[in-house]
Amino acid sequence: MPLRGASYTMMVLRLAELAQPDFFGRLQVKIAQAPSFFEGAPMLLDLDGTAGGSAEDFEELKRRLRELRLALVGVQGGDERQHEAAMGVGLAIFPSWRASNKTTRAVDPANQRVRQEAPPEPRKPLLIDRPVRSGMQIYAEGTDLVVTAPVSAGAELLADGSIHVYAPLRGRALAGVSGDTSARIFCRRLAAELLSIAGHHRVSEEIAEAVQGRSVQVRLQGDNLRIETID
Repeated sequence: MPLRGASYTMMVLRLAELAQPDFFGRLQVKIAQAPSFFEGAPMLLDLDGTAGGSAEDFEELKRRLRELRLALVGVQGGDERQHEAAMGVGLAIFPSWRASNKTTRAVDPANQRVRQEAPPEPRKPLLIDRPVRSGMQIYAEGTDLVVTAPVSAGAELLADGSIHVYAPLRGRALAGVSGDTSARIFCRRLAAELLSIAGHHRVSEEIAEAVQGRSVQVRLQGDNLRIETID
């Protein structure tokens, strides 16, 4: 049976504790702002700093999200007890981007001194000079993404680094998808369906009219996306 790898976009959900009675009401309000974006969307639960985690907690969370037409597919972070409970109700365990972003250190066996290994050479940005049509997905793994042609509605741009679009941006742009909070998004003319940096997103209905159609840069300030005009 042939197997192949693929990249998919998932929303990351973070909760201080799994049992939060008021959470689902607030989430329902959020979904109502952009129902087509959330319809059937896969979700990943980030367990870092989350209290609770019994099999019953995960089963109840799956059920409540399913009622909102959201699909909880797995978890990241957390401890072994939470992982066992999550797997017991059919959830997958995903590696946490925090682990992959830690500085690599090694012990020199000759003198037991800890040394920091040299960082890898930076990769050249991925350059796309053709229109990105509806239904296309482009992922710049480990680097920035530069697009010099229009991005249609229904298209999706992803990058571990920043995203630069020197043309109209009508689709989705997700920068820092591996957790880089310093990543940014730049575009010549903003008409995006969704903007996201390191999992913090804003859909079109939440983007101010004053920046629509303008040249902008998008950066993360705390937990909020800041959209600034640059023309």
